[in-house]
Amino acid sequence: MSTSAFRIDWCIFPSPVLNLAIDNYLACLYPYKKPACLSGKIVTDKRPHFVRFIVYTKEAPVENRETFSVKSDQYARHRPTYPQELFDYLSKQVVVHKRAWDCATGNGQAAVFCADYFDHVIASDISEQQIRHAMRHPKISYCVAAAENTPFANDSFDMILVAQAVHWFDRSRFYSECLRLLKPKGILAIVGYGFFEIEPDIDAVIATHLLTLLDPYWAEGNRMIMAGYKDLSLPVDELHEIPQFSIQLRWTMSQLLAYLSTWSAVKRFIAARGDDPVARLREHLLPLWQSAEEEKLVQMPLFVRVGRV
Repeated sequence: MSTSAFRIDWCIFPSPVLNLAIDNYLACLYPYKKPACLSGKIVTDKRPHFVRFIVYTKEAPVENRETFSVKSDQYARHRPTYPQELFDYLSKQVVVHKRAWDCATGNGQAAVFCADYFDHVIASDISEQQIRHAMRHPKISYCVAAAENTPFANDSFDMILVAQAVHWFDRSRFYSECLRLLKPKGILAIVGYGFFEIEPDIDAVIATHLLTLLDPYWAEGNRMIMAGYKDLSLPVDELHEIPQFSIQLRWTMSQLLAYLSTWSAVKRFIAARGDDPVARLREHLLPLWQSAEEEKLVQMPLFVRVGRV
C-alpha cells in the first residue's frame, strides 16, 4: 500500500479463529467505521497455530476512553444507577443551585439526578454515540466536548460532577478547566464505583472465570478506580468526613451479564482473543443462580471525593 503515514498494531490470535479475531480487533480500534486506507498482512509466528496481523493505516485507532462508543446503546441500558442519597449530599454542599456540569455524562443518568437540584444542567461527553443515546430531560442540555477543552465561559458552574470517568482524563488539563469554570465556592465532585458483591459463591466463580482472565486487559485508568481513587488529588480544598455510599440493585443473571459486557476490558479481551468470556461465565453461574430470571441483590461501593474552590 502506498501511504505517507501509517500505524502498525500487532496482535496475536489463534489461527482457527483468525478472521473473527481480526474483525473484532478492528471493530474495537475503529468503532465508527473501518479506516478509508487500510490493508494488512499475516506473518507466521514461530509458535504453532498463531499468527501476527499487522494493520497499516493513515487513521489512528481511538483512545481507550473512546471504547465506550462501541455499542453505546447497550452501555446506556445496562450501567448501574446511582443512589438518590448521593445527590442529596452533594446538593447540600452547594451554595447556589443555578448551573451544574456533568462531565463525561455517558448515558446521562447522573445528569438526570442533578436536574432535580439545579436550574440547568450541561452534560457533555467526548462520544457522539453516547450523547445520541443519553436520557432526555427539559433541564439538561447535551453537547459533545472533551473534558479538557470545553466551550463554556469562565465562572459558569456551581458544581462540576464527574462520575466513573476522571481516571480517563488528562487530569492536569482537566483540573485547569475546572478552576476556570467553577464559580467562587463552587464544588468539584468525583464519583466512581468499584467491583460488585452478590453472594460469596457467586463472587468466587466470577473472580475465577472472569476477573482472572481480564486482568491483563485492564488499562491504567481502570486500576486507579479499582484502588478506590485513593491516589487521586484534587485541585480544590477537599471536604472530609464524607458519608459512605453504595449502589444497591436487584439484578437477574441476564442483567448482570449484560453489564459485564459493557466493560472495556471485556471488549479488549474479545478483540485480542476472538472469544467472549462473559458468554463462558454464564455456564459457570447457572448452577448457582438456579433461575436466569431470579433477582439477586448486587452491591457496589461508591468512591466519592469532593472539594470546594
